[in-house]
Amino acid sequence: MRNYFNVFRFEFLDLLKKKSTMVVTVILAVLIFGVSLMPLVLQDTDSDETDDFLEYQQQFESAGYDLSSLDETNVNVLVQTLNIQQNQLYDTKEQLQTAIENEEHPIGFSVHSLLSFEAIYFNRGIVSYEGIFESVLRQIYRNSSYNELGIEPQAVEQIENTPIESETTILGRDSVGNYLITYVLSFVIYFVVLMYGNSIATSVAREKDSRTMELLITSTKPTQLILGKVSAVVSLSLLQVAIIVLSGFIGFTIAKDAYPEVVLMIFESTLTFDMVFVTLFFSVFGYLLYMFIYASLGSLVSRIEDLAASVMPITFVAMIGLFISMMSIQNVDGILNRLASIIPFTSFIAMPTRYLLTVVSTFDMVLAMTLLIVTTIMFAYLSIKIYRWGTLHYGNRVGFFKAIREVFKAH
Repeated sequence: MRNYFNVFRFEFLDLLKKKSTMVVTVILAVLIFGVSLMPLVLQDTDSDETDDFLEYQQQFESAGYDLSSLDETNVNVLVQTLNIQQNQLYDTKEQLQTAIENEEHPIGFSVHSLLSFEAIYFNRGIVSYEGIFESVLRQIYRNSSYNELGIEPQAVEQIENTPIESETTILGRDSVGNYLITYVLSFVIYFVVLMYGNSIATSVAREKDSRTMELLITSTKPTQLILGKVSAVVSLSLLQVAIIVLSGFIGFTIAKDAYPEVVLMIFESTLTFDMVFVTLFFSVFGYLLYMFIYASLGSLVSRIEDLAASVMPITFVAMIGLFISMMSIQNVDGILNRLASIIPFTSFIAMPTRYLLTVVSTFDMVLAMTLLIVTTIMFAYLSIKIYRWGTLHYGNRVGFFKAIREVFKAH
């Protein structure tokens, strides 16, 4: 065991000291921390809505108007609604244009009828005021039409705004708020497997390419070497994820009061013990499974240049798991997603996403867990055997399944 801990400590510290590891961890932690504080920024923006409304109101109070085409009743209603003063009114459109050209008003409205108007600018900025003025005219037109039909506008408004009482009963899983979390979780698991899988495969291949592996094998058992390497990579990646999650949690705690109630409800329904357990179980065991496979693939190449071709098949398998999870989100109980959530090579992504979005039977869950554990142990054993055999094999790249056959032939 002493050699195992020596390998683990060396590999862990070597990965930890890499600038790329530190930079990526810091950048992601700061990014997640900043994103978690966004509700505070948005809250400040929302608090400025009153100021924006006052700005709109000031624009209309300083605007010029040509209401000569309207009847007296509608003119009075519009004047009262927008608090229009006498010095803002003009008898003709030409007079209004002249006033705007002389910069007496920032904007002018020539109203042809309650259903037609023209906005006149001297210099138009980013903000547009036509939409608000159109809403005012539309409301006046509706009220006028209701009065002509002998209908009280207040009665119509009361009917239109009558609240409807409703309640929702969910017998299974409420997955409405879990879709975004499902997308993020799937991509995070996939990229962690891809990034660290290639890292451990490269480390093993480099040792073989430089003949360092031959020296290591003489002083340390292959079992201790590969277990030490895999556990070091897994430990470091879990540490990185923990730091990033902690930064997000700190930001969430700081800005918690600014989060909308619906977001808090989503977190409350998602971060339950069973969901966290299922996610961690399948992520960690699936991660271990792929790390052992990547490590054994790294030992099958004699040159670093051959590594990409060697790991490509298993990378495609992980990619298939991601694609199935993404495509099955709208049909999470479909046969394809059910199979993917049970097969060990895809269940590490498919089962957490399926569990977040629907109710999974106890049989499916136990079967998926059992298969994943057994497969991980089996491939850990095979990887150790392949690693030992690969240290003595140089020359052309050997396929994974051919290496398995050679290992069993040797025994």
